[in-house]
Formats: sequence, C-alpha cells, structure tokens
Amino acid sequence: MKLKKGQTANCSRAGITPLLTMAAAYIPPVLNTEYYNLFVADQRALDGYIAIPRKQALNDFTEQTIRDIYAKPGLAAADDIKALPLLFVIRNHYGNHTDEGQVAGFGYVQDIQIKGDAVIVLATQLQPIQQERLNSLEQELRLLSAPENNELDCVHWAIKKVNLLQLIEEKKLLSVMYRRQRRNSMSTEYEAMAVEKWVNLEDIADYLSVSTDTVRTWIKNGKLPYYRAGKRYKFKISEVDEWLKAGKISDEK
Repeated sequence: MKLKKGQTANCSRAGITPLLTMAAAYIPPVLNTEYYNLFVADQRALDGYIAIPRKQALNDFTEQTIRDIYAKPGLAAADDIKALPLLFVIRNHYGNHTDEGQVAGFGYVQDIQIKGDAVIVLATQLQPIQQERLNSLEQELRLLSAPENNELDCVHWAIKKVNLLQLIEEKKLLSVMYRRQRRNSMSTEYEAMAVEKWVNLEDIADYLSVSTDTVRTWIKNGKLPYYRAGKRYKFKISEVDEWLKAGKISDEK
C-alpha cells in the first residue's frame, strides 16, 4: 500500500500526558483476530500508555470500509476495538527504518477514551518485537509506504485487516526477544523457588575430604554450621562453603 503524495505532512510529534490508570493485566474475553490496532506514537518508551491526536485517529491510514465499522462518534465501537490485538510502535527514526535495538510492543487494548483533542489508550500484555522486523513486513502488515518512508514514521492510530497473531507466529516475530526474555525470567523464578537439599554427616565429610570424626570435632567446637533432626546432624553445602570462604574451619583438623 502506498502513501499518498504529501501524506506525511500530517504526521505529528506532539506529546500528550496520559490520563488513564494502570490496572491488572488484561486480555479481551472475546478476541477478534481478523483485524488489528496499530498505534504509532512519539514517546520514549513502551510504558503502556498511548496518546494519539484525534485528527490522526482512524484517518486515511485506515481503509474506508474499516472506518465504517470502527470509527463511530464518541468511540461507540470501543468494545469492538478492545477485542482487536494491537501493535504499539514508537515512531521510526529514519523514515522507513529505525535503530536496530528499537522495539515495538504486541498486546491488547485494556481501555480507550477520548480526552480533549486526544485518544488515550491503555495497552497491556506488551511483548517486545524488533521494530525493524515490522519495517520489513510492510506488505504483510498492510502498511502504507513510499520509497523512503512508511506509516511507522507517522503518529497515528489505524486498524488493519490482517490476522496479526497468525503473522506473528508465521514470521516468529516473538521468538528472538520475547522467548529469550521469558527464558531468563523463568530461570530467575526457578532459582528463587529452588530448595537446597539437606546432606548428612557422612556426605559433608566426603565433601570436605575429612573423616567423620573430624566433622564431629568441628561441630563440638562450634566450627561448622549444622542442624539437628532428632539424633542426626544435617548440613547445607552452601552454608559450609560460606564458612570455608570465611576461613572459619581452615585451620581445624
């Protein structure tokens, strides 16, 4: 899809202060995957809040047949709009491309309101996508484009007739960044959940390469951290290692 001559002249970099309140993570109870919301903003981070000037909401970047469905006065179609997935894009830095590390967000519309001359959106469940990947998919995303720019260089809100979830899966748009991010998150969660196993006196003697009598002597002299389970001694390797590093048992035989 091609930009009309002079269409980028309507692109605005004006910032508007968000007025909605962040709430718990939200996924639409009914999801319409036939269309998707595209929000292109001029701000520093994907913080979940999006502000689009009303004159740049569902304008020429949206096909007329789609506007007939969703561009109702006073956001009368808000519930239908919230049923669509979204792409939240920070405006390209260089026309039809941007910095390699810049990310867009895939998620959902939790709330949408008109505040004065702006449409204010609260986006949730944002998952990062490399924005340059989106720039390489102009046709698939039905982005208007010209030789040196595309509509990701223009602040606006559009609705496109594309199954965004299917496209994300086919092109593996989340595979590099989101899965790595999730894997790191899960690793941290597992580490936090991990419970260190107890070892007995024989295990700790073998670990320290000393006799069980030496271990009993260290216990008697208060030179080794231990616990009692009935008549049996129990140890944690991590605590014994800390004592070793501190030199508390280095001189004991």
